[in-house]
Amino acid sequence: MRLVRGLIRFVIIIIFIGCIGVEAYLHGAFDFVEKLDKVTSMEELTEYINEELRRDINQFDIYVENVTEEQIKNVNRNLDGFFGNVTTYTILGQKRDGMLKVRLKVLASENLEVWKLLVEGKNDVALSEKGQKLYDQVSTILHNEIQEGMTDFEKEKALHDYLIKNCAFEENYKGGDRTGDEDYYKAYGALVNHKAVCNGYAEAMNLLLNAAGISCKMVVGTADGTDHAWNVVKLEDGWYQVDATWDDPTPDREGMVQYDYFNLTDEQMAKSHQWNREDYEACTETKYNYFIYYNQVCSSYEEYKQKVNQAIAKKKKKIVYLVTEYEKGAYDLSFVVDSHLNIKKASYMTSDSPMGTIISLNVTY
Repeated sequence: MRLVRGLIRFVIIIIFIGCIGVEAYLHGAFDFVEKLDKVTSMEELTEYINEELRRDINQFDIYVENVTEEQIKNVNRNLDGFFGNVTTYTILGQKRDGMLKVRLKVLASENLEVWKLLVEGKNDVALSEKGQKLYDQVSTILHNEIQEGMTDFEKEKALHDYLIKNCAFEENYKGGDRTGDEDYYKAYGALVNHKAVCNGYAEAMNLLLNAAGISCKMVVGTADGTDHAWNVVKLEDGWYQVDATWDDPTPDREGMVQYDYFNLTDEQMAKSHQWNREDYEACTETKYNYFIYYNQVCSSYEEYKQKVNQAIAKKKKKIVYLVTEYEKGAYDLSFVVDSHLNIKKASYMTSDSPMGTIISLNVTY
């Protein structure tokens, strides 16, 4: 009888332990058996994904805290996508405190192949078909646009201008979710197909500048309430904000480049763009803003007239100045034709920028 009771107790204990084991496994409690990394925010998760992509990992398990399943489902919206994207996710378990055990499958971008070759200097990278095309295109652009002795500012401007002149914003694209198969979202679309949306422009700037030896990062946020991507760039004295997409006229105008969003401060960019500033370097410098660097800023009508007259004396056909205190009625531009007999025709247009109003004059002599 005692033997029977002992066996029953033993069976009960085994069943109990088994139940606890199953429960513990389902809730990820066996950390001492299976050691996994843990992230505690969406920012940490996106950083971790990029690190795994750069290590050529295509699937991994991880503990995720303070992030909901819905957020994980939409992780690509928070991931800049430069090195790749999440293709699928699986919730493997959940602890009582809400921590999730997640399996993520990721797909590397052809950007990573080109990055390893041109930025990291590796020579043992196997290029995919798209990777080869992108590599050839980036190499050609750098060879043609970057000249010996250029400063980082001059290199940045040359690559910014090339991208805008050779890529058109795809206005009719209704959007995917950056799952890795949308060329409009990628540097490939901007540089090889010459058609892209904002993410493609930002990826192209990131790839071109880093390949040219200039530190550049993608910024993911919103602009006027819509999902958007742009860049921050490090020059001699600090970091600057630059948005190549918003510097490209829409609809596309052949050969035309704008500089409204070229090397701004955080405060200037924040007038129209929103992002998590804690995730990026602070941009506070002004020296390499396009208009400041080229002395194309006017603070009064008299100063504007003086600079325009000087430009006309040099027979410049396109005259662009940023006016910080512009008043439409106070800026009479009839003096352009009335005061210069050698001018046959003149036209102008104005546009608002984060720094003021830009007046662009086209003059025919």
